[in-house]
Amino acid sequence: MDAFAAQRHEKALKNAAQRRAATPNNNTVLRNRNASQDVPSRNFSEKATTRIVALHETRTLANYGDAAAQFNLGFMYDKGQGVPEDYKEAVKWWRLAADQGYALAQYNLGMKYHHGRDVPQDHKEAVKWYRLAADQGDANAQKSLRELGID
Repeated sequence: MDAFAAQRHEKALKNAAQRRAATPNNNTVLRNRNASQDVPSRNFSEKATTRIVALHETRTLANYGDAAAQFNLGFMYDKGQGVPEDYKEAVKWWRLAADQGYALAQYNLGMKYHHGRDVPQDHKEAVKWYRLAADQGDANAQKSLRELGID
């Protein structure tokens, strides 16, 4: 992660901590759009609020090009965690992270293409992504290449 991305990441974490600390009595405070007062919500738990904040910050960092955030957002879409399950969106975010050299995203793309999950099966494309991840020391990618008979 470059210095600029690291600064954005630190700022996002700091802002999240400040928002959590400012929430009274573990209730989420929502702005009533038709009034000038804050209204405690009875529908959100502290965990749900934390997940919403984390999703927002992950998406913000991903949009700024943070490879780790792009990988995490892809994972969230792949598993439907905090967002609707959307495999095309998962692949999109993993590809952005993989193009920056993020080994876990490269491995996940290799798996998708190897098994034809949510993308057309393409062993050549799978080997490409596995090899990039394996070259960075990813043990799972190395194992997958061995299973394919490629060293």
